[in-house]
Amino acid sequence: MATHKHGMAVSEINVELDMVTLDADVRSATATFFKEVIQAVAEAGISTIKTYTGPIPWIPNALRIPDDITEGDAWVSVSSILQEVLPTAEQHNVSINIEAVFGYLCHDYYTLNSLFRLVDSPCLGVVMDPSDLYLYDRGFFTIEFESFVYYRRILRSDPERAARQSLAHFQDLRRYIEADDEFDGASLRTPWVK
Repeated sequence: MATHKHGMAVSEINVELDMVTLDADVRSATATFFKEVIQAVAEAGISTIKTYTGPIPWIPNALRIPDDITEGDAWVSVSSILQEVLPTAEQHNVSINIEAVFGYLCHDYYTLNSLFRLVDSPCLGVVMDPSDLYLYDRGFFTIEFESFVYYRRILRSDPERAARQSLAHFQDLRRYIEADDEFDGASLRTPWVK
């Protein structure tokens, strides 16, 4: 990779999947696509994929729990896709980390724990972004402009509002660090949940 020439490496690839579906053909296509991504990521020398369970609320035709799909059927959909793709991840030594996001099937520690009880793999991990807890009035808020959808739709392309939120995040983080005499950065890292 070009980044390696400059002493840099890609730590993860974000694959925004919606694994909540009632359609067996969509489930199969999602699993096939995910396996292709895993193979491509491995060939590029990247060892981690971050993804989500869904349903993704800004996709117009996404199913809504419980309006369009029961929670039980959503768990069946997500776990069946992951059970199909995780052997490919294991074969290529690629970690699949699920981010818990407000409004998704996996949205907190407890729902992630349920996922790990349903799907067992040494390649299945978790991303606990503290900003995801902000909507529960816990944690601190971060802004990640990964695709600019948040910036365009939620912030309505308002750079001043984005800057204010980024500054507030930085101030919260600084207060946290200053309050902890023994802070070394390790306390912000989230271990894999098993």
